[in-house]
Amino acid sequence: MILKSILKILVHQHNFMLIFAIFAGLNMAPLAQLTESWIIPSLIIAMSLSLSHIDITKDLLLPRKILKATSMGLLLNFILLGGLNIILGHLFTDDKYLIAGLVVLAGAPPSLLITPCTYNIKGDVSFSFLSAIACYFLSILILPLLIYVFLGSTYWGVDLFNVIFQIVVLPLILSRIIRNIKQSRLIQPYNGHIINWCIAIVCFTLVGLNHELLTTYSNNLLIAFIVAAATIFLLGELIYRTSRLLIIPTPTAISYMLLGSMKKWAGASTIAYVILGPKASVPAIAALIVGFLYYLFLSIRFHKNIGIETKIFEK
Repeated sequence: MILKSILKILVHQHNFMLIFAIFAGLNMAPLAQLTESWIIPSLIIAMSLSLSHIDITKDLLLPRKILKATSMGLLLNFILLGGLNIILGHLFTDDKYLIAGLVVLAGAPPSLLITPCTYNIKGDVSFSFLSAIACYFLSILILPLLIYVFLGSTYWGVDLFNVIFQIVVLPLILSRIIRNIKQSRLIQPYNGHIINWCIAIVCFTLVGLNHELLTTYSNNLLIAFIVAAATIFLLGELIYRTSRLLIIPTPTAISYMLLGSMKKWAGASTIAYVILGPKASVPAIAALIVGFLYYLFLSIRFHKNIGIETKIFEK
């Protein structure tokens, strides 16, 4: 009976699923190597299902929406969030590797999870997706420029083109197929659960792969977590509250909040590791953990607005 209740919680309550994923990643790290190849497929599935309910001609292909999504993406994700990462890096530490890692993080595009996260907490999915697309293309120019200006190195954005195809173009195509296949209606009631499991798989894998770094205390790690908390939790809250004060609709305010607080942490950590070394990847890895905790916090915060089973304990 107890096991059955636990399984129901893990299936229906993505809050508990994320906690379980983080806990499992820290305690069963070797298994993460087996699921490493599942990261991109999981993200593709989550993105495809999140986008399947969007009518492209009505929600996406509008010049006014494209311009707004691009400008807000540039403002929130690069100027505000990216700029704060660089400023705090110079204020809190003199370590050139940590500062370099924060520069790479500043130029990274938004997190791949923004669109499915927006879907799960009832934000403006079409706006989040448009902004994410725009920021990925902007990042191809901004990331190498920041690395050159602050670090004196060059980075070619070929990998970003590959990522754009995998998590933007392919999910968009698959979402059209899902939308137009009658049989897909059979799984529609379970879309949220499938998306939640995909996010949990990504969380478990990335935490597990970076287990050693995340469980070894150091001043550098502490600074990285402080910066991550400031740029994710505090900045996200500031953006949301400011948006609501300006009478911006809640779904749009949620999208602004996510866009201004979530970076592609896994990609940034990989780039920093390859071109600068392990220490430079610490800021992005710390932000990865804080980012998943932030999403967990948002899931609980907007609990009343999310279609999640809540009567498990009443049975």
